[in-house]
Amino acid sequence: MDERRTPAPQEHGARPLAPKSLLGFQITVMVILVGWALHATAAVSALVAAAVFVAIVLAPLSRWVAERAGGRAWIGHAVALLVMLVVLLTFAAGLLFAAQRIATEFPALGDLPAERLPGVSSGGSGAEAARAEDGPADAASEGPWGGIGFSAGELVSRLADLAGSAAVTGLRFATSALGGIVLVILLALLMLVDAPNWRRRIERVVGEDRRDRTLDAVTVIGEKVRRFVVIRAGLGLLTSSIYMAWLWLFGVDLILVWGILTFLLSFVPNLGSILSGVLPTLYAFLTKDLGTAVAVGIGLVVTEQVIGNFIGPRVQGAEISISPVVILVGLLAFAWIWGVPGTLLSSPVLIAALVIFTKVEGLRPVALLMSDCEDYDELDEMVRPS
Repeated sequence: MDERRTPAPQEHGARPLAPKSLLGFQITVMVILVGWALHATAAVSALVAAAVFVAIVLAPLSRWVAERAGGRAWIGHAVALLVMLVVLLTFAAGLLFAAQRIATEFPALGDLPAERLPGVSSGGSGAEAARAEDGPADAASEGPWGGIGFSAGELVSRLADLAGSAAVTGLRFATSALGGIVLVILLALLMLVDAPNWRRRIERVVGEDRRDRTLDAVTVIGEKVRRFVVIRAGLGLLTSSIYMAWLWLFGVDLILVWGILTFLLSFVPNLGSILSGVLPTLYAFLTKDLGTAVAVGIGLVVTEQVIGNFIGPRVQGAEISISPVVILVGLLAFAWIWGVPGTLLSSPVLIAALVIFTKVEGLRPVALLMSDCEDYDELDEMVRPS
């Protein structure tokens, strides 16, 4: 008699992983491992990533100059090198100047008398001595600040110290960035020199059948990153100009510092606009009065909302549209991975990842979830070369 073995029944709840669930698990593990590896090698990987995007942005300029110089590629590379040097040094110098002024000004504001704050009764050391003799003062006598557990003077000191420490962090980054700029420029220059050979290498690595798709992805990444940089620079310049005019109207000092800081932070998604508005508002609160600070804050918020929600989307046009949640999560993730450079590189990296995921069949669902598109047709249209 032919006996056939029947598979043992599976226990209740023990189901094999579906292919899509397994793919999602593999992608999650891969993302965690890649993030950890980039974090562990931040001193090198951040410089390499910065050099790649600098080379992508300046590649058309190098080719354009070389064509008009009779095909002399070295002239194009030399012009690109000069532009890289000027832009990166200007960026670092602007950050260094703004951070140094803020780090100098804000700690000094911690010595302001408490009566500068609205709602706090005047009284210097004599009032403090009276409170020491009479025992703990009633919370109501401290004005609106007494109910939160510390005096107005302590509030000023804490706010000033917080802003000062943030400026010191930026100051340290700007100082250390001067050395990294040399390495970024050298790596980017080598990438520009070696760029013509990459087409043949890509064909040999991915095969002739996948060559066009791969080259299209590289082309789209370059176009979108360059468009992102140009648009963010233009919007940042517009925002900083309006900020400076508004602050000048209320007599707030350090107008040039706030303008430079606003322009630089325009390249940091979400959090950059918050910091560029909070710091001058806080400075107006510490050096002026509450009414002026509120008026300054309202004007800056309205400016940011108008540019971010009305002018920006109309100017950006066909730029890569990434979900705001993904942008914020990516910003926090790359800030952990690469520190301050990660906040500047997060958007270009997300743009490159979205384009690559769209071109890989198994990762297209991930690309759709990352984007702000509603279907795959809209996603494909967004990443099509112009």
